[in-house]
Amino acid sequence: MAAAASTTLSAAAVLAAVLPLAVGAAMSPLVLVLQVRQLLAPALGLARAWAFLLGAAVITLVWLGLGLAVGDLLPPRPTGPDPVAATLHLAVAALLVSLGAANLLRAQPGLAVAPPPPTPARAAAPWSAFRLGLGAMAANLSSLALFLPAVQDLARASLDAAERAGLSALLVGFTLLPALLPPCLVLASGRRGEQLLERLWRWLNSHQRQVSATLCFVFAALLTVNGLARL
Repeated sequence: MAAAASTTLSAAAVLAAVLPLAVGAAMSPLVLVLQVRQLLAPALGLARAWAFLLGAAVITLVWLGLGLAVGDLLPPRPTGPDPVAATLHLAVAALLVSLGAANLLRAQPGLAVAPPPPTPARAAAPWSAFRLGLGAMAANLSSLALFLPAVQDLARASLDAAERAGLSALLVGFTLLPALLPPCLVLASGRRGEQLLERLWRWLNSHQRQVSATLCFVFAALLTVNGLARL
């Protein structure tokens, strides 16, 4: 009974540490903007959206596999001070600050407000959307920066296989929400969902860099607090 209680507390502690990072990894304006663009395509919008989601999922699962493999090589997570996690959190916080500053200083324009009409070949081939999903998630450094500390917490905690699998699925699911929610909304609401997403998409197109920078700074502050607390 005592062992079971200890395992439950360990899983709860890891969930508390991982959940804020998972929420941060889910807040990706770039992935959301590109996914809505697939849905607004004149032909095969939903098919392209599911293909984009699949491409994003492949990269996220690669991140998960690599993160767990590296985390398994690190020392187990102690109950007291954790210099390994503290160092990782503070390093990632510095990376997020630099990414946020880069977003604010970048001079190049964002995506075009109106989606370019796809050629018949592109409209008929969701494969291009799958490749775009791969590229968008691979370039999504802010989500990766939050995903890795969360995976490190998972890998170093004393969890059984079921708990580890469940928390890994939760982390992957949250990270994929910007690619998953738009097609689900369109399936549930039809044309009204498309109109709502188009309005959101146009606003994000105009404010994408500012939104990304704000998120980077907010989660850099969170990681800094977490890192200092683990010293």
